[in-house]
Amino acid sequence: IDAAAQLNNRQSMMNELVEIQGGLLTATWAEDLPEVFREAFTDVIRTYLDLKEALVMTDREVASQRATLLTNALAAMPAGRLSGEAGVYWNRQSEAMKKHSAALKDAKDIEDQRIQFEWISNLLIDMLKTTGMNQGPLFIQHCPMAFGDKGADWLSADPAILNPYFGDVMLRCGLVIDTLSGFK
Repeated sequence: IDAAAQLNNRQSMMNELVEIQGGLLTATWAEDLPEVFREAFTDVIRTYLDLKEALVMTDREVASQRATLLTNALAAMPAGRLSGEAGVYWNRQSEAMKKHSAALKDAKDIEDQRIQFEWISNLLIDMLKTTGMNQGPLFIQHCPMAFGDKGADWLSADPAILNPYFGDVMLRCGLVIDTLSGFK
């Protein structure tokens, strides 16, 4: 029952340190993250945004290079400074991001890179909603036509749409669906 609650984004015995706000789990430890962690997380976000720009430009080689930088930025995070629920959450999310970042780096074509980028984007959006960030705002943007009209989200520092899933083919396809601000 507890596992089902976790999988359905509900409060459970394993995630007691979260509260439900607007139907989503929100960590109550976001304000307690060490400053060194917050600063390093800002580097992860910047590196992600650089990766997004390479996909907007439909540049497979640059995207591959920037995926390596993202993996390195994630590896440099002082995750050991987090304990308890925050540490478990961070380790799970960052390991998944590293795997998708490595797959993006090794992808042979831009479409496969974009598939991995969607996974990275979803993980990072969840992380930001849970931990917050030093900078802000960031805009969650959505393309309803990506991946055969399934749709996909990404983060941007600018509200103007520059679509990483279609590049110059449909550069302006999308809309802002949410805005994330800095640490509270």
